[in-house]
Amino acid sequence: MEEKTEPTRGSESLSDEDLRDRLERAEKVVDDLQAALDSRVVIEQAKGILRERFGWTVDEAFEMLRYAARTARMSIHELAAHVVARNDTPNPVVVAIARSTRWRAAAMRELAELHRERAHELERAVREQQERLAWSQRDKAQRSRRRPQPSEPESAG
Repeated sequence: MEEKTEPTRGSESLSDEDLRDRLERAEKVVDDLQAALDSRVVIEQAKGILRERFGWTVDEAFEMLRYAARTARMSIHELAAHVVARNDTPNPVVVAIARSTRWRAAAMRELAELHRERAHELERAVREQQERLAWSQRDKAQRSRRRPQPSEPESAG
């Protein structure tokens, strides 16, 4: 005769109702984890598609996908699903690319201006150094003309 054992938690037995509650919670956790995994898979696929389509790194593709989703006020999963399902690039991604291109162009203009300013500073510093060097060479030449040369006889007076 086989003995029937009841599930226990520590030293106490669990009722059928407790077991059902635990099972429901476990099933909910499994469902949530599966949904998160499915979402992650779609996002990874979208990153790969954007990387291939635009020649970006995977990180750049994710940043653009995240930025596009935020600016379009939609979930990243929803936008990723659109990227995966369509052959063309969804509008939120196109808009994000256009905006980031303008920002990148503005940043490049700002960087170019900083480089121009630095180049002008360096030009001024070089000119000042050249002037100091020229004065130094003139002073040296004048001093050497004032001193009597050792090969010349001194005149007696």
